[in-house]
Amino acid sequence: MKITTFLSTVLTGSAFAAPQVRDIKNAQSLEEIAPPTKPGRIIDAKPRFRSTATRKLYQFGPYDLPGSKSAMGGGMKGEGHSHGGSPTGGGIMSGGGGLGMLDTASVLKLDIPLALAKFLGASMDPDGANVMHTVNGGLCQDCTVLATKMDVVFENGTRAAIESGVYLHHIISLNISPDRKVKNSMVDGFVSFCGDMNPIMDTIQSGLFGLIGMFTSRLNLSIFGFGAVDQFTQMFTTPDGKYDSGFYFGKNDKFMFQAEIVNYRPEPQKFYIQMDTEFMPGKVGKEASTAFTSTTKCADPIVFTGNGTIGRHIGAPMTIKDPGTIIAARGHMHDGGDAMIVKLNDKEICKSTAKYGSTTVVQGKTWTTISEMSECSKPISVKKGDKIQIDALWDKEAHPLRVSEGKEQEQMGLVAFSNIPQLTFVFYPPTNCNRQIQTRHILHRKMKKSDASRIQSGQAKGGGDMSSKGFASRAQSAGDRNNAQSGGGAKSSGGGKSSGGGGQKAGGNNSSGGGGKTVGGKK
Repeated sequence: MKITTFLSTVLTGSAFAAPQVRDIKNAQSLEEIAPPTKPGRIIDAKPRFRSTATRKLYQFGPYDLPGSKSAMGGGMKGEGHSHGGSPTGGGIMSGGGGLGMLDTASVLKLDIPLALAKFLGASMDPDGANVMHTVNGGLCQDCTVLATKMDVVFENGTRAAIESGVYLHHIISLNISPDRKVKNSMVDGFVSFCGDMNPIMDTIQSGLFGLIGMFTSRLNLSIFGFGAVDQFTQMFTTPDGKYDSGFYFGKNDKFMFQAEIVNYRPEPQKFYIQMDTEFMPGKVGKEASTAFTSTTKCADPIVFTGNGTIGRHIGAPMTIKDPGTIIAARGHMHDGGDAMIVKLNDKEICKSTAKYGSTTVVQGKTWTTISEMSECSKPISVKKGDKIQIDALWDKEAHPLRVSEGKEQEQMGLVAFSNIPQLTFVFYPPTNCNRQIQTRHILHRKMKKSDASRIQSGQAKGGGDMSSKGFASRAQSAGDRNNAQSGGGAKSSGGGKSSGGGGQKAGGNNSSGGGGKTVGGKK
Protein backbone atom coordinates (compact mmCIF):
# COMPACT_ATOMS: atom_id res chain seq x y z
CA MET A 1 0.00 0.00 0.00
CA LYS A 2 1.17 3.51 -0.80
CA ILE A 3 1.59 5.90 2.16
CA THR A 4 1.64 9.70 1.91
CA THR A 5 2.91 11.58 4.99
CA PHE A 6 2.27 15.27 5.65
CA LEU A 7 5.00 17.33 7.29
CA SER A 8 4.61 17.51 11.03
CA THR A 9 4.03 21.26 10.73
CA VAL A 10 0.50 20.66 9.45
CA LEU A 11 -0.43 18.90 12.67
CA THR A 12 -2.00 20.94 15.38
CA GLY A 13 -0.24 19.48 18.39
CA SER A 14 3.10 17.89 19.08
CA ALA A 15 4.23 14.76 17.27
CA PHE A 16 2.80 12.59 20.04
CA ALA A 17 0.03 14.62 21.59
CA ALA A 18 -2.02 13.41 24.52
CA PRO A 19 -5.79 13.94 24.35
CA GLN A 20 -6.28 17.39 25.84
CA VAL A 21 -8.52 18.62 28.63
CA ARG A 22 -9.99 21.93 27.47
CA ASP A 23 -12.23 24.54 29.05
CA ILE A 24 -15.34 23.30 27.31
CA LYS A 25 -17.93 25.20 29.33
CA ASN A 26 -16.47 28.66 28.72
CA ALA A 27 -15.33 28.17 25.13
CA GLN A 28 -16.51 30.89 22.75
CA SER A 29 -15.47 29.27 19.49
CA LEU A 30 -15.37 25.81 17.99
CA GLU A 31 -11.61 26.01 17.45
CA GLU A 32 -11.03 26.35 21.22
CA ILE A 33 -12.53 22.91 21.77
CA ALA A 34 -11.70 21.30 18.44
CA PRO A 35 -8.49 22.86 17.02
CA PRO A 36 -7.89 22.37 13.28
CA THR A 37 -5.80 19.42 12.10
CA LYS A 38 -5.03 17.39 8.97
CA PRO A 39 -4.34 13.70 8.41
CA GLY A 40 -0.85 12.75 9.53
CA ARG A 41 -0.84 9.82 7.08
CA ILE A 42 -2.89 8.86 4.03
CA ILE A 43 -2.84 5.23 2.89
CA ASP A 44 -4.19 3.94 -0.44
CA ALA A 45 -6.25 0.74 -0.12
CA LYS A 46 -8.28 -1.61 -2.32
CA PRO A 47 -11.99 -0.67 -2.69
CA ARG A 48 -14.44 -2.90 -0.84
CA PHE A 49 -17.82 -1.93 -2.27
CA ARG A 50 -17.28 -0.71 -5.85
CA SER A 51 -14.33 -1.68 -8.02
CA THR A 52 -14.24 1.69 -9.78
CA ALA A 53 -14.08 3.64 -6.52
CA THR A 54 -11.07 5.07 -4.68
CA ARG A 55 -10.38 4.05 -1.10
CA LYS A 56 -8.10 5.93 1.30
CA LEU A 57 -7.27 5.50 4.98
CA TYR A 58 -6.93 8.97 6.51
CA GLN A 59 -5.02 8.71 9.80
CA PHE A 60 -4.93 11.52 12.35
CA GLY A 61 -2.32 11.61 15.08
CA PRO A 62 -0.45 9.96 16.56
CA TYR A 63 -1.77 10.54 20.09
CA ASP A 64 -0.69 9.31 23.51
CA LEU A 65 -3.41 7.36 25.32
CA PRO A 66 -2.82 7.74 29.10
CA GLY A 67 -2.59 4.62 31.23
CA SER A 68 -5.64 3.40 33.10
CA LYS A 69 -6.28 5.19 36.38
CA SER A 70 -7.92 2.04 37.73
CA ALA A 71 -4.94 -0.14 36.84
CA MET A 72 -2.64 2.35 38.56
CA GLY A 73 -4.78 2.42 41.71
CA GLY A 74 -6.19 5.92 41.19
CA GLY A 75 -9.16 7.40 39.46
CA MET A 76 -12.73 8.33 40.30
CA LYS A 77 -13.94 5.17 41.95
CA GLY A 78 -17.59 4.36 41.57
CA GLU A 79 -18.44 7.13 39.13
CA GLY A 80 -20.95 6.06 36.57
CA HIS A 81 -21.55 6.57 32.88
CA SER A 82 -22.67 9.90 31.45
CA HIS A 83 -23.28 11.29 27.98
CA GLY A 84 -22.47 14.82 27.06
CA GLY A 85 -21.98 15.83 30.67
CA SER A 86 -25.47 14.69 31.51
CA PRO A 87 -25.54 12.15 34.34
CA THR A 88 -27.76 9.14 34.05
CA GLY A 89 -30.47 10.93 35.98
CA GLY A 90 -31.01 13.43 33.14
CA GLY A 91 -32.96 12.98 29.95
CA ILE A 92 -31.84 12.97 26.32
CA MET A 93 -33.66 16.21 25.68
CA SER A 94 -33.19 17.66 29.17
CA GLY A 95 -29.55 16.98 30.01
CA GLY A 96 -26.72 19.46 30.13
CA GLY A 97 -28.74 22.36 31.53
CA GLY A 98 -29.61 23.91 28.18
CA LEU A 99 -32.02 23.77 25.27
CA GLY A 100 -32.30 20.03 25.20
CA MET A 101 -28.89 18.40 25.30
CA LEU A 102 -27.20 21.40 23.65
CA ASP A 103 -25.63 24.46 25.25
CA THR A 104 -28.22 27.25 25.47
CA ALA A 105 -25.89 30.18 24.84
CA SER A 106 -24.42 28.57 21.72
CA VAL A 107 -27.86 27.69 20.36
CA LEU A 108 -29.11 31.25 20.87
CA LYS A 109 -26.10 32.46 18.89
CA LEU A 110 -27.10 29.98 16.16
CA ASP A 111 -23.71 28.32 16.57
CA ILE A 112 -24.91 24.72 16.50
CA PRO A 113 -21.43 23.24 15.78
CA LEU A 114 -20.11 24.84 18.98
CA ALA A 115 -23.14 23.67 20.95
CA LEU A 116 -22.66 20.13 19.67
CA ALA A 117 -18.92 20.23 20.41
CA LYS A 118 -19.64 21.22 24.01
CA PHE A 119 -22.03 18.30 24.31
CA LEU A 120 -19.58 15.81 22.82
CA GLY A 121 -16.55 17.22 24.61
CA ALA A 122 -17.58 16.10 28.09
CA SER A 123 -16.18 12.67 28.95
CA MET A 124 -18.74 9.88 28.81
CA ASP A 125 -16.59 7.30 30.57
CA PRO A 126 -14.88 7.90 33.94
CA ASP A 127 -11.62 6.52 32.53
CA GLY A 128 -12.00 7.86 29.00
CA ALA A 129 -9.66 10.08 26.97
CA ASN A 130 -11.26 12.61 24.63
CA VAL A 131 -9.94 13.65 21.19
CA MET A 132 -11.75 16.30 19.13
CA HIS A 133 -10.66 18.29 16.06
CA THR A 134 -11.97 20.16 13.09
CA VAL A 135 -10.40 18.91 9.83
CA ASN A 136 -8.64 21.59 7.84
CA GLY A 137 -8.08 19.89 4.49
CA GLY A 138 -6.44 16.65 3.48
CA LEU A 139 -9.64 14.75 2.63
CA CYS A 140 -11.07 14.19 -0.83
CA GLN A 141 -12.91 17.15 -2.34
CA ASP A 142 -15.80 17.20 -4.81
CA CYS A 143 -16.34 13.48 -4.27
CA THR A 144 -19.19 11.16 -3.32
CA VAL A 145 -18.53 8.84 -0.39
CA LEU A 146 -19.96 5.32 -0.65
CA ALA A 147 -18.93 4.16 2.82
CA THR A 148 -16.78 5.25 5.73
CA LYS A 149 -15.45 3.47 8.80
CA MET A 150 -14.08 5.35 11.80
CA ASP A 151 -11.69 3.42 14.04
CA VAL A 152 -8.58 3.51 16.23
CA VAL A 153 -5.33 1.90 15.04
CA PHE A 154 -1.78 1.53 16.30
CA GLU A 155 1.21 2.98 14.50
CA ASN A 156 1.74 -0.27 12.53
CA GLY A 157 -1.82 -0.07 11.19
CA THR A 158 -3.33 -2.88 13.27
CA ARG A 159 -6.61 -2.22 15.02
CA ALA A 160 -6.38 -0.99 18.61
CA ALA A 161 -8.75 -3.57 20.09
CA ILE A 162 -9.64 -4.76 23.56
CA GLU A 163 -7.10 -7.59 23.28
CA SER A 164 -4.50 -4.83 23.48
CA GLY A 165 -6.28 -3.09 26.32
CA VAL A 166 -7.88 -0.39 24.15
CA TYR A 167 -11.66 0.12 24.16
CA LEU A 168 -13.18 2.51 21.61
CA HIS A 169 -16.20 3.92 23.40
CA HIS A 170 -17.30 5.88 20.33
CA ILE A 171 -16.10 8.06 17.50
CA ILE A 172 -18.18 10.39 15.35
CA SER A 173 -17.45 12.65 12.37
CA LEU A 174 -19.67 15.43 11.06
CA ASN A 175 -19.86 17.63 8.00
CA ILE A 176 -20.28 21.12 9.51
CA SER A 177 -19.90 23.20 6.36
CA PRO A 178 -21.98 26.39 6.66
CA ASP A 179 -22.80 26.47 2.94
CA ARG A 180 -23.87 22.82 2.73
CA LYS A 181 -27.42 22.41 1.43
CA VAL A 182 -28.96 19.22 2.74
CA LYS A 183 -32.32 17.62 3.31
CA ASN A 184 -32.71 15.68 6.57
CA SER A 185 -29.80 17.17 8.48
CA MET A 186 -28.68 15.82 11.85
CA VAL A 187 -30.64 18.51 13.70
CA ASP A 188 -33.90 17.99 11.81
CA GLY A 189 -33.74 14.49 10.37
CA PHE A 190 -36.36 12.39 8.60
CA VAL A 191 -37.20 10.81 11.98
CA SER A 192 -36.76 12.01 15.57
CA PHE A 193 -33.80 10.87 17.67
CA CYS A 194 -36.06 9.69 20.50
CA GLY A 195 -39.68 8.60 20.81
CA ASP A 196 -42.71 10.07 22.57
CA MET A 197 -41.85 13.68 21.74
CA ASN A 198 -44.96 15.80 22.17
CA PRO A 199 -46.45 16.24 18.66
CA ILE A 200 -47.07 19.95 19.26
CA MET A 201 -43.51 20.49 20.48
CA ASP A 202 -42.18 18.44 17.56
CA THR A 203 -44.07 20.68 15.13
CA ILE A 204 -42.85 23.82 16.90
CA GLN A 205 -39.27 22.51 16.85
CA SER A 206 -39.39 21.69 13.13
CA GLY A 207 -40.92 25.10 12.43
CA LEU A 208 -38.24 26.80 14.49
CA PHE A 209 -35.48 24.94 12.66
CA GLY A 210 -37.07 25.92 9.36
CA LEU A 211 -37.29 29.57 10.39
CA ILE A 212 -33.69 29.63 11.60
CA GLY A 213 -32.65 27.89 8.39
CA MET A 214 -33.95 30.88 6.41
CA PHE A 215 -31.32 33.08 8.04
CA THR A 216 -28.43 30.69 8.58
CA SER A 217 -27.20 27.35 7.25
CA ARG A 218 -25.50 26.43 10.53
CA LEU A 219 -28.15 23.80 11.17
CA ASN A 220 -26.98 21.78 8.17
CA LEU A 221 -24.90 19.32 10.20
CA SER A 222 -24.65 15.84 8.69
CA ILE A 223 -23.28 12.71 10.32
CA PHE A 224 -20.57 11.42 8.04
CA GLY A 225 -19.18 8.56 10.11
CA PHE A 226 -19.71 6.77 13.38
CA GLY A 227 -17.61 4.09 15.01
CA ALA A 228 -17.23 2.12 18.23
CA VAL A 229 -15.83 -1.13 19.50
CA ASP A 230 -18.29 -2.91 17.16
CA GLN A 231 -16.37 -1.77 14.02
CA PHE A 232 -19.25 0.25 12.60
CA THR A 233 -19.17 0.95 8.84
CA GLN A 234 -21.43 3.81 7.80
CA MET A 235 -23.01 2.94 4.45
CA PHE A 236 -24.25 5.46 1.90
CA THR A 237 -25.03 2.78 -0.68
CA THR A 238 -25.96 -0.88 -0.42
CA PRO A 239 -23.22 -3.40 0.53
CA ASP A 240 -22.97 -4.57 -3.08
CA GLY A 241 -22.26 -0.98 -4.14
CA LYS A 242 -24.97 -1.07 -6.79
CA TYR A 243 -27.41 1.42 -5.28
CA ASP A 244 -26.83 4.77 -6.96
CA SER A 245 -26.34 6.96 -3.88
CA GLY A 246 -23.68 8.48 -1.66
CA PHE A 247 -22.63 11.26 0.72
CA TYR A 248 -21.30 14.25 -1.23
CA PHE A 249 -18.15 16.15 -0.15
CA GLY A 250 -18.05 19.67 -1.56
CA LYS A 251 -14.88 21.47 -2.60
CA ASN A 252 -14.72 23.51 0.60
CA ASP A 253 -16.58 21.30 3.09
CA LYS A 254 -15.50 21.41 6.72
CA PHE A 255 -15.49 18.46 9.10
CA MET A 256 -15.25 17.76 12.80
CA PHE A 257 -14.54 14.47 14.57
CA GLN A 258 -14.66 13.48 18.22
CA ALA A 259 -13.60 10.24 19.88
CA GLU A 260 -13.40 8.76 23.35
CA ILE A 261 -10.99 5.91 24.04
CA VAL A 262 -10.44 3.90 27.23
CA ASN A 263 -7.10 2.30 28.11
CA TYR A 264 -7.39 -0.77 30.37
CA ARG A 265 -3.63 -1.07 30.73
CA PRO A 266 -1.46 0.92 33.18
CA GLU A 267 1.07 1.96 30.52
CA PRO A 268 0.36 4.69 27.93
CA GLN A 269 -0.24 3.60 24.34
CA LYS A 270 0.09 5.51 21.05
CA PHE A 271 -2.74 5.46 18.54
CA TYR A 272 -4.15 7.06 15.39
CA ILE A 273 -7.75 8.01 14.58
CA GLN A 274 -8.47 6.37 11.21
CA MET A 275 -11.10 7.44 8.69
CA ASP A 276 -11.45 4.64 6.11
CA THR A 277 -13.24 6.26 3.18
CA GLU A 278 -14.35 4.85 -0.17
CA PHE A 279 -15.51 7.39 -2.74
CA MET A 280 -16.20 8.26 -6.35
CA PRO A 281 -15.01 11.51 -8.01
CA GLY A 282 -17.60 14.27 -8.43
CA LYS A 283 -21.25 14.20 -7.44
CA VAL A 284 -22.69 10.76 -8.13
CA GLY A 285 -26.20 9.42 -7.58
CA LYS A 286 -28.76 10.34 -4.95
CA GLU A 287 -27.84 12.21 -1.79
CA ALA A 288 -27.83 9.95 1.29
CA SER A 289 -28.05 11.08 4.90
CA THR A 290 -27.71 9.45 8.32
CA ALA A 291 -30.15 9.52 11.22
CA PHE A 292 -29.73 8.01 14.68
CA THR A 293 -32.65 6.89 16.84
CA SER A 294 -32.75 5.73 20.46
CA THR A 295 -34.93 3.17 22.21
CA THR A 296 -35.15 5.48 25.22
CA LYS A 297 -37.72 8.22 25.59
CA CYS A 298 -36.83 11.89 25.22
CA ALA A 299 -37.41 12.46 28.94
CA ASP A 300 -35.17 9.53 29.96
CA PRO A 301 -31.38 9.06 29.94
CA ILE A 302 -29.84 7.86 26.71
CA VAL A 303 -28.39 4.93 28.68
CA PHE A 304 -30.36 2.50 30.83
CA THR A 305 -29.70 -0.30 33.30
CA GLY A 306 -32.48 -2.77 32.46
CA ASN A 307 -34.42 -4.75 35.04
CA GLY A 308 -33.31 -8.33 35.57
CA THR A 309 -30.68 -10.20 33.65
CA ILE A 310 -32.70 -10.79 30.46
CA GLY A 311 -35.29 -8.45 29.00
CA ARG A 312 -36.52 -6.06 26.35
CA HIS A 313 -36.61 -2.26 26.33
CA ILE A 314 -39.66 -1.23 24.32
CA GLY A 315 -39.23 2.06 22.52
CA ALA A 316 -41.94 4.62 21.81
CA PRO A 317 -43.09 5.05 18.19
CA MET A 318 -41.45 7.82 16.17
CA THR A 319 -43.11 9.49 13.20
CA ILE A 320 -41.47 9.64 9.78
CA LYS A 321 -41.31 13.33 8.83
CA ASP A 322 -40.30 13.00 5.17
CA PRO A 323 -40.73 10.24 2.58
CA GLY A 324 -37.70 8.38 1.35
CA THR A 325 -35.87 5.06 1.18
CA ILE A 326 -33.95 3.46 4.02
CA ILE A 327 -31.03 1.65 2.40
CA ALA A 328 -29.28 0.45 5.57
CA ALA A 329 -29.98 0.08 9.29
CA ARG A 330 -27.63 -1.04 12.02
CA GLY A 331 -27.77 -1.11 15.80
CA HIS A 332 -25.31 0.23 18.35
CA MET A 333 -25.29 -1.32 21.83
CA HIS A 334 -23.11 -1.56 24.89
CA ASP A 335 -22.00 -4.89 26.33
CA GLY A 336 -24.96 -6.81 27.71
CA GLY A 337 -26.97 -6.02 24.59
CA ASP A 338 -28.28 -8.84 22.43
CA ALA A 339 -30.07 -7.22 19.46
CA MET A 340 -31.85 -4.11 18.21
CA ILE A 341 -35.30 -4.57 16.67
CA VAL A 342 -36.77 -2.09 14.18
CA LYS A 343 -40.50 -2.03 13.47
CA LEU A 344 -42.23 -0.10 10.71
CA ASN A 345 -45.95 0.36 11.36
CA ASP A 346 -45.81 -2.47 13.92
CA LYS A 347 -44.12 -4.87 11.49
CA GLU A 348 -40.55 -5.98 12.16
CA ILE A 349 -38.26 -4.96 9.29
CA CYS A 350 -34.81 -5.34 10.84
CA LYS A 351 -33.01 -7.26 13.57
CA SER A 352 -29.45 -6.06 14.14
CA THR A 353 -27.74 -8.69 16.28
CA ALA A 354 -24.71 -8.17 18.51
CA LYS A 355 -21.77 -10.49 17.89
CA TYR A 356 -19.27 -10.96 20.73
CA GLY A 357 -15.66 -11.90 20.08
CA SER A 358 -12.98 -9.54 21.45
CA THR A 359 -11.75 -10.80 24.82
CA THR A 360 -9.45 -9.55 27.58
CA VAL A 361 -9.03 -9.85 31.35
CA VAL A 362 -10.07 -6.94 33.59
CA GLN A 363 -9.47 -7.08 37.35
CA GLY A 364 -8.96 -10.83 37.15
CA LYS A 365 -12.17 -11.51 35.21
CA THR A 366 -12.49 -12.53 31.56
CA TRP A 367 -14.45 -9.95 29.61
CA THR A 368 -15.79 -10.44 26.07
CA THR A 369 -17.03 -7.34 24.29
CA ILE A 370 -19.19 -6.70 21.21
CA SER A 371 -17.09 -7.06 18.08
CA GLU A 372 -19.77 -6.38 15.46
CA MET A 373 -23.45 -5.58 14.93
CA SER A 374 -25.18 -7.18 11.95
CA GLU A 375 -26.67 -4.87 9.32
CA CYS A 376 -30.01 -4.78 7.53
CA SER A 377 -29.36 -3.68 3.96
CA LYS A 378 -32.57 -4.34 2.01
CA PRO A 379 -33.93 -0.97 0.78
CA ILE A 380 -37.31 -0.12 2.29
CA SER A 381 -39.51 2.81 1.29
CA VAL A 382 -41.09 4.96 3.99
CA LYS A 383 -43.71 7.67 3.67
CA LYS A 384 -44.57 10.67 5.78
CA GLY A 385 -46.62 9.66 8.81
CA ASP A 386 -45.24 6.11 9.04
CA LYS A 387 -44.25 4.94 12.53
CA ILE A 388 -40.87 3.50 13.44
CA GLN A 389 -40.25 1.77 16.77
CA ILE A 390 -36.87 0.76 18.19
CA ASP A 391 -36.63 -2.05 20.79
CA ALA A 392 -33.50 -3.30 22.56
CA LEU A 393 -33.00 -6.90 23.70
CA TRP A 394 -30.42 -7.63 26.40
CA ASP A 395 -28.96 -10.67 28.11
CA LYS A 396 -26.60 -9.69 30.92
CA GLU A 397 -26.26 -13.32 31.94
CA ALA A 398 -24.72 -14.36 28.64
CA HIS A 399 -22.93 -11.02 28.11
CA PRO A 400 -21.78 -9.28 31.33
CA LEU A 401 -21.74 -5.49 31.40
CA ARG A 402 -18.49 -3.64 30.81
CA VAL A 403 -16.67 -2.45 33.93
CA SER A 404 -14.92 0.92 34.21
CA GLU A 405 -13.49 2.41 37.41
CA GLY A 406 -14.80 -0.60 39.33
CA LYS A 407 -18.43 0.02 38.28
CA GLU A 408 -20.66 -1.75 35.78
CA GLN A 409 -21.51 0.56 32.89
CA GLU A 410 -25.01 1.06 31.56
CA GLN A 411 -26.55 -0.18 28.33
CA MET A 412 -27.45 1.72 25.19
CA GLY A 413 -29.79 1.00 22.32
CA LEU A 414 -29.38 3.06 19.13
CA VAL A 415 -30.08 2.42 15.46
CA ALA A 416 -28.36 4.28 12.63
CA PHE A 417 -30.37 4.66 9.42
CA SER A 418 -28.96 5.54 6.00
CA ASN A 419 -31.79 7.33 4.25
CA ILE A 420 -32.36 8.81 0.80
CA PRO A 421 -35.03 11.56 0.65
CA GLN A 422 -37.68 11.17 -1.99
CA LEU A 423 -37.90 13.53 -4.96
CA THR A 424 -39.85 16.60 -3.84
CA PHE A 425 -40.95 19.72 -5.70
CA VAL A 426 -42.05 22.83 -3.84
CA PHE A 427 -43.81 25.35 -6.09
CA TYR A 428 -44.29 29.00 -5.17
CA PRO A 429 -47.16 30.99 -6.71
CA PRO A 430 -46.15 33.77 -9.15
CA THR A 431 -45.83 37.23 -7.62
CA ASN A 432 -46.59 40.58 -9.30
CA CYS A 433 -46.59 40.05 -13.05
CA ASN A 434 -43.89 37.47 -12.91
CA ARG A 435 -45.26 34.09 -13.95
CA GLN A 436 -42.15 32.12 -13.07
CA ILE A 437 -42.64 29.02 -10.97
CA GLN A 438 -39.70 28.69 -8.62
CA THR A 439 -38.59 25.24 -7.63
CA ARG A 440 -36.72 24.18 -4.50
CA HIS A 441 -35.47 20.93 -3.01
CA ILE A 442 -34.94 18.91 -6.16
CA LEU A 443 -33.81 15.69 -4.54
CA HIS A 444 -33.40 12.03 -5.37
CA ARG A 445 -32.43 12.55 -9.03
CA LYS A 446 -31.67 15.30 -11.55
CA MET A 447 -34.39 16.43 -13.93
CA LYS A 448 -33.99 16.56 -17.67
CA LYS A 449 -32.52 19.89 -18.72
CA SER A 450 -35.56 20.60 -20.88
CA ASP A 451 -37.92 20.05 -17.92
CA ALA A 452 -35.84 22.28 -15.67
CA SER A 453 -35.82 25.01 -18.32
CA ARG A 454 -39.62 24.87 -18.67
CA ILE A 455 -40.13 25.20 -14.93
CA GLN A 456 -37.74 28.11 -14.58
CA SER A 457 -39.33 29.95 -17.50
CA GLY A 458 -42.85 29.42 -16.16
CA GLN A 459 -43.89 27.13 -19.00
CA ALA A 460 -44.66 24.01 -16.93
CA LYS A 461 -48.09 22.68 -17.80
CA GLY A 462 -50.40 20.13 -16.25
CA GLY A 463 -49.16 16.61 -16.74
CA GLY A 464 -45.70 15.92 -17.98
CA ASP A 465 -43.31 13.34 -16.65
CA MET A 466 -40.54 15.24 -14.86
CA SER A 467 -38.06 12.38 -14.82
CA SER A 468 -37.09 9.39 -16.87
CA LYS A 469 -38.38 6.94 -14.25
CA GLY A 470 -41.88 8.17 -13.71
CA PHE A 471 -41.55 10.55 -10.74
CA ALA A 472 -44.31 12.90 -11.91
CA SER A 473 -44.95 16.48 -10.94
CA ARG A 474 -47.86 18.52 -12.18
CA ALA A 475 -48.22 22.30 -12.01
CA GLN A 476 -51.57 23.91 -12.68
CA SER A 477 -51.71 26.99 -14.83
CA ALA A 478 -51.49 30.43 -13.27
CA GLY A 479 -55.15 30.91 -14.08
CA ASP A 480 -56.13 28.27 -11.53
CA ARG A 481 -55.41 30.66 -8.66
CA ASN A 482 -51.73 29.97 -9.12
CA ASN A 483 -52.02 26.83 -7.06
CA ALA A 484 -49.51 24.05 -7.57
CA GLN A 485 -49.74 20.45 -6.65
CA SER A 486 -47.04 17.82 -6.63
CA GLY A 487 -47.54 14.10 -6.81
CA GLY A 488 -45.87 10.89 -7.63
CA GLY A 489 -43.58 8.84 -5.54
CA ALA A 490 -41.16 6.01 -5.51
CA LYS A 491 -42.22 2.42 -5.51
CA SER A 492 -41.17 0.49 -2.48
CA SER A 493 -38.06 -1.54 -3.12
CA GLY A 494 -38.22 -3.14 0.25
CA GLY A 495 -41.88 -3.84 0.50
CA GLY A 496 -41.72 -3.50 4.23
CA LYS A 497 -40.82 -7.17 4.49
CA SER A 498 -39.17 -8.43 7.59
CA SER A 499 -35.42 -8.96 7.26
CA GLY A 500 -34.63 -10.66 10.46
CA GLY A 501 -37.65 -12.42 11.75
CA GLY A 502 -40.24 -11.05 14.10
CA GLY A 503 -41.99 -11.69 17.35
CA GLN A 504 -38.83 -12.38 19.30
CA LYS A 505 -39.27 -13.17 22.98
CA ALA A 506 -36.64 -12.08 25.45
CA GLY A 507 -36.16 -14.15 28.56
CA GLY A 508 -39.67 -15.53 28.41
CA ASN A 509 -41.26 -12.13 28.12
CA ASN A 510 -43.86 -11.61 25.46
CA SER A 511 -44.29 -7.94 26.13
CA SER A 512 -45.76 -5.38 23.81
CA GLY A 513 -47.12 -1.89 23.80
CA GLY A 514 -46.10 1.08 25.85
CA GLY A 515 -43.45 3.65 25.06
CA GLY A 516 -39.99 3.49 26.48
CA LYS A 517 -40.78 0.66 28.87
CA THR A 518 -38.17 -1.62 30.33
CA VAL A 519 -39.41 -5.18 30.71
CA GLY A 520 -37.43 -7.48 32.94
CA GLY A 521 -37.08 -11.19 32.66
CA LYS A 522 -35.09 -13.51 34.90
CA LYS A 523 -33.95 -12.06 38.21
